Order: sequence, then C-alpha cells, then structure tokens
Amino acid sequence: MKKSKKKVYPDEYYSNGLFEVIRYENIVETRNTMSPEQYEKYIRLYANSQEKIRKEIQNIIIELQNIISNCDIYSLLRMAHSYEVFTNLNVDSESELSEDAIFATRTMEYIQSIAVCIQINEKEEMAEELFGRYILWLRIYTI
Repeated sequence: MKKSKKKVYPDEYYSNGLFEVIRYENIVETRNTMSPEQYEKYIRLYANSQEKIRKEIQNIIIELQNIISNCDIYSLLRMAHSYEVFTNLNVDSESELSEDAIFATRTMEYIQSIAVCIQINEKEEMAEELFGRYILWLRIYTI
C-alpha cells in the first residue's frame, strides 16, 4: 500500500528570525533558527541581564511592602476581593478568564503574600485612596 504524500499547509506561521512557531490544527511546532554563534550571544545576553532584572523586581517588592504596610490591610483585602469577584462574574470555566480577571487574582495573591511578611504600621493611607490612584495595581502589574 502506498503512503500518501499529500502536502500539509500550516494554519498559522510566525518567525522573528530567531524562532519559528508553526501550528497545524492542534499541533504546535517550534524551531530555533539561530546559528550556534547567535545562540551563544543570546544566552550570554540574558545571563548577564539576570541580576539587573532581579534587582528591579526586588525594588518593586520593597515598594509594594511600603505601600501595603501604610494602609488598612483588612480594607485593602476586602477591596481586592471585591475587584476579583467582579472580574469573575459570568465566568463558567477557567478558559473564559479575561486578562483583567487573571490580574485581579494575582493582585489578591500578592497582597496576601506581602501582608503576612511585613509589620503593619499605623493606617496612614486608606485602601480606597490607593485603589483610586491605581498605585498598587500598576506596581503589581509590572512584576
């Protein structure tokens, strides 16, 4: 019996010069198109930038700790929970979650994990003010 040599065309194709991503129905294929020299340069570039990125993330976490420690933590958690519930309305499965809903859940997790690790100061700022200015959201989103 002869095998059919029917040409199969991809449903989607993407290439940025370094990588290719090809989708055939439910199969996704990736290819590294870099030369060995390009690959070594790429790896060195990211290895050298790791410390800088780690410091940036650490600075954002310290900033978040300062913001959260100066507000009413219970009020902040209630507002974050309300935001999370609001973004998950009419969602039946996880695949239907929007970017906002995922972000709301991550925000709630960040606030909880930071709150258990810090000493809460006097409530100088109210949570409503932080939410209104979006300071907290924007800093968490950058992580």
